Amino acid sequence: MTTLYRRSHLTSAALWGVVLVVVAALFVLPSSTGASSMQGSLRVTPGANSYGGQQVVFSGDMGSGQQRIFLQRRGSPSAAWAEVIDPRTGKNFTRLTNRDGSFRFEFPAPAMNFVYFRVHSRKSDTSAHLFKSKHQDADISLIESTPADVPLPRGFAVVTEKFRIAVDTADHDRSGTPTKPILVGRVVTLQVRSGDAWKATGISGTVGRDGRLNFGEDSRGVPGTEVYRVVMEDWTGDGDRVGWFPSVPFYLEVVQRPLPVRGLDADETAAVKLSWALPADPERDKIVIARTVGAGAPQPTAGNPRHVLATIPGGSTSYTDYTVYSSWTFKYAVYTVSDDGIYTELPQRVTVITPDPKRGEG
Repeated sequence: MTTLYRRSHLTSAALWGVVLVVVAALFVLPSSTGASSMQGSLRVTPGANSYGGQQVVFSGDMGSGQQRIFLQRRGSPSAAWAEVIDPRTGKNFTRLTNRDGSFRFEFPAPAMNFVYFRVHSRKSDTSAHLFKSKHQDADISLIESTPADVPLPRGFAVVTEKFRIAVDTADHDRSGTPTKPILVGRVVTLQVRSGDAWKATGISGTVGRDGRLNFGEDSRGVPGTEVYRVVMEDWTGDGDRVGWFPSVPFYLEVVQRPLPVRGLDADETAAVKLSWALPADPERDKIVIARTVGAGAPQPTAGNPRHVLATIPGGSTSYTDYTVYSSWTFKYAVYTVSDDGIYTELPQRVTVITPDPKRGEG
């Protein structure tokens, strides 16, 4: 009995030894998603503020010894880690560290916001790096060389009037602060659509320190519609690489301005009656009357909405302002406006000083 007990005891001990070896092996075998026992270091350059698809550098240290490493990603802190596919091989992205455990490799930044990346090996995991990648694009607009009294709507130019096409690559907000990385010196080329294809215009420029650029002065001789885009060319600088990217199409409508009214006159009594003659003009859709009280010329821009006194049909030849009071200076401007929202370049203006009702009393 003693011998059998000892053999059974020894056999059990041997079996438990095998189990312990298998369990231990599960902790040390290479795994792309399992937890590792050590914390590695990770540095990503240029960091969170990068463009989607931009070539970035991953570097760090996984601890001593050469190791096989894998690149992993997840969409939230609670999600499971998943392998990152190498676009060149179609397989899981993997590399070998140096003998001291350090590593350095390049990989494109993800083309989306709030994606976590880490480097994993059977010995250690690095901390997660949160990408807040920006989408490449450029905002195209038109700048009038000689601004009219009321600015043109976006995407419009006027026949024979000179303009510049401006490009904003940094997506400035309303306060003028750039919201995207500025790649100073990046070449931007202008293309025009011809049928179903894009053709080179031979016009290009470089991005300035503010992330903007504009092309040379231009004008159009006849009305029509043109479609443009810009291509932000490949850019390499400060160790970064960003691939070329086209903007969305920019539609440029070339139109005629409406003709101004003629012979503006004002008759003031208890009210001010404005009257004028209309030119034969198919572009006129409505008439806008602007007014200021005291100093300052009336101008119905977005920054001066209170200057607009009335908007009346395009066939009108008079308007009476009953909201006046005595002994004040009222300045009026009468604009004709097309159905595209194009104002006449200069309005007809008149200044009225309302009479003092006490004047002449003894």
